[in-house]
Amino acid sequence: MPEQAQFRRPVWLYAAIAAVTALFYYPALHSPFLLDDLQNLGDLSRVGRDGFLAYIFEGRAGPGGRPLSLLSFALQHHSWPADPFAFKAVNLLIHLACGGLVFLITAELAPAIGGRGRGVSAVALSLLVAALWLLHPVQLSTVLYVVQRMTLLSAFFTLLGLYLYLRLRRRDLTRWKNLALLAGAVYGCTVLAVLCKENGILLPAYLLCLEFILLQGPDTTGAQRRRILGLAALPLAAAVAYFTWSAGGILGGYAYRPFTLGQRLLTEAGVVLDYLKIIILPRPSDFTLFHDDYPVTTGLLTGSALIGLGGVAVLVVSAWLLRKRARLYSFAVAWFLAGQVLESTFIPLELYFEHRNYLPCFGVLLLLGAVLLKLSAYVSSRVLAVIVLAAYPLATTAVTAVQLRLWSDPYKQAVVWAAEHPRSRRALTNLWNVDLMYGEAAQARRDREALLRLDPADLYPYIKQVTVTYCYENGRYGADRWRQLDARARAAGYVDHAARNELGYILQQIGAGHCHFPDLKQLRGFILAMTANPAFRDELGYLYGDAAVVSVLLHDPESATQDIDKAISHGNSLDDRIFKMRILLALGRRAEAERLFREMERQAVSSPGNYIKLSRARSILMAADGKK
Repeated sequence: MPEQAQFRRPVWLYAAIAAVTALFYYPALHSPFLLDDLQNLGDLSRVGRDGFLAYIFEGRAGPGGRPLSLLSFALQHHSWPADPFAFKAVNLLIHLACGGLVFLITAELAPAIGGRGRGVSAVALSLLVAALWLLHPVQLSTVLYVVQRMTLLSAFFTLLGLYLYLRLRRRDLTRWKNLALLAGAVYGCTVLAVLCKENGILLPAYLLCLEFILLQGPDTTGAQRRRILGLAALPLAAAVAYFTWSAGGILGGYAYRPFTLGQRLLTEAGVVLDYLKIIILPRPSDFTLFHDDYPVTTGLLTGSALIGLGGVAVLVVSAWLLRKRARLYSFAVAWFLAGQVLESTFIPLELYFEHRNYLPCFGVLLLLGAVLLKLSAYVSSRVLAVIVLAAYPLATTAVTAVQLRLWSDPYKQAVVWAAEHPRSRRALTNLWNVDLMYGEAAQARRDREALLRLDPADLYPYIKQVTVTYCYENGRYGADRWRQLDARARAAGYVDHAARNELGYILQQIGAGHCHFPDLKQLRGFILAMTANPAFRDELGYLYGDAAVVSVLLHDPESATQDIDKAISHGNSLDDRIFKMRILLALGRRAEAERLFREMERQAVSSPGNYIKLSRARSILMAADGKK
């Protein structure tokens, strides 16, 4: 390893690379919020009223709640929803911090990669890999899609844990003090990473890739291997136990997806190969937030399945066979696949998202950086060596520059993404929203028609049009239009998160006084028509909850009580029970409200979020006492 004095200059060079990255990104930081930003950050307005804890521990972003990520958002609640720049600037700062850790980790690994003579320089490799990682176009959506701060923070703590591991493993691990310090660093950073996003549990898997592929040497003893394996085994075993215990709930998520577990596994083999392609040979048309049009592989003997499974098999087999002769290649494959093992396998997530490569791409870029440096070392001409070394980084950075210009122009971005993905419902919806934002009414109508042609069974465009008519155009539906809408609700093929969120948005706008809606009875009737559709049986808890909200807006507490009782019977959430308690108090039925609160205390699961909700319910009861 270089001494600290030798590393002063490279640190300043990294600072220069970070500054260039910030200058590249700066114009795009003004781009608006997108997609799940509104869903995950919508409750930030509550922070000033209910406090930080209510937002942090009532988050539903993932199984673990992701409280550290939500804390980072809560600290910026004053900037919501008017200032996306502030949120994206923080994302960029975290990205630069992650890049600094990539720089330091690469410097730690360089001796194991290069050797002497024509090996790689720790300084040159660290700077090159950090530059590739910071400025690669595959990282753009992670930085500029605000809610992916969860990925950024989880990656930061994962990288921090790996860097601390690389530093501490040099100590004499036969001494329990040193081993405890190493374990504390690894386990502590793993916990912090998981509290940001669940795939932080992969930190020990990355550690095993480092230790057993790159760092093992002839002087590595069996005792050292066993200690490291034991260190990583505990959190990985805990993860396996959790997923085994939760298998029923996880697999139940496929009821909400247009593909089965088997189809997802077959499709993800091809997705992983596509990820590698866009990392190694990126093109401007490869990058977008909208991949909901990715084709599902439906059979084992289809061409896409054979190519995908065959390609992954070639990677795995070649990495194993070359583990001694080409350790860096084996490491790159192992690191990349380890990073995909959760989000690209059995969990019923959407098929394709670029942010899933934020940390997995490190191994590939490390391999590319080392190859470029070795190639340039074999060129006798200094000019040619510079060309060999700079051509690939400049080419990838040029793609990044093109994409950043697109991000800085939301209207052009929406048009381009919709043109490149004409079968993407999200791309068309995004274009519709942007056309509405820019006052392009005629184009917005064409966007709606394109969505309806894409899938006539989709109820979302009709719900969205209700928002447009009442909340944007100050218009109103006639009785016949509402009857047609009710008929569509009863006959629709499915309702998904987008449709449900749109209903929630309408109710939020009405409640905030931002949307004049004289036809609340018709809106409630439409929601109840949805509950009569057998295809929506898994959504009944949410739908009856929405109906209860409309009943409250109608000043009809009896109907609200009936609706919320049905919501509780189908969903049984604490939020619904607290809502019912409010209704009972409004009706003067104090004794029933108290019985409901005691029932919530008995049934609540021991978790910080539920304790905070119960505390809020207790405050509601006390406030009701104060009004007497």
